[in-house]
Amino acid sequence: MGFEGFDAKELAFLSPSDQATTLEYIEEIKNSNSSLYIGKRLVWLQTKLAPYGMFNTALRATRVVVRTAYAYMYGYRNAVELLPEGAIEAMTDRKLVITAARNTKSLGIYTDAVAQLPPPATGTPATYTKWVDAMIEKKGKRLRGNMANRVPKDPEMVLLEMYRFLERQSRRLPPRPQTRAAFARQLIGLIMEQFDLEAQKFTPLKIPDTFRSSRNRYGVGPGN
Repeated sequence: MGFEGFDAKELAFLSPSDQATTLEYIEEIKNSNSSLYIGKRLVWLQTKLAPYGMFNTALRATRVVVRTAYAYMYGYRNAVELLPEGAIEAMTDRKLVITAARNTKSLGIYTDAVAQLPPPATGTPATYTKWVDAMIEKKGKRLRGNMANRVPKDPEMVLLEMYRFLERQSRRLPPRPQTRAAFARQLIGLIMEQFDLEAQKFTPLKIPDTFRSSRNRYGVGPGN
């Protein structure tokens, strides 16, 4: 049995049970529309396949793009760290989209709502279903179109996205140091005006490794 871009015979390094589970999870991911469910399955695949350099191959077979896959995995890992199992199961059942960037504690668009209304530490499935309903109500209705741009977003995610954009665009600037320095000063000035900042001295910040797109879009090296 094989998948697009993936030959199941390449799984010979796994036990027969893990081979079967790998193929099963790939198929489940292709047919699922729950980010937490997909994230959970991808985490399992990464754990089993990455040490052998096969995770990215299997990921292509799931038809989930790399950026989305890692956002789902980080979101799932955050949920496991921050929430009780019953809450995760209820959110999975409701197919809530939970995404995050690496090295953040984000629960995506539900981060603030969960902070305002933490889930019960214990409870029945019905308890957590009621909590999810209340938490979604706390979050408010999803806005679309131009109004969606006004919805608060995780600052760490925005910072990551803006840095990645700046990194790409800076490669198109002329190489002359004076030109690049003038551009940087102008950009900083515009940012200060946008955020209504008073004149002040800024010092360089070390760029986190996870921000650098040279590794990949989510700061994960080859084979991870």
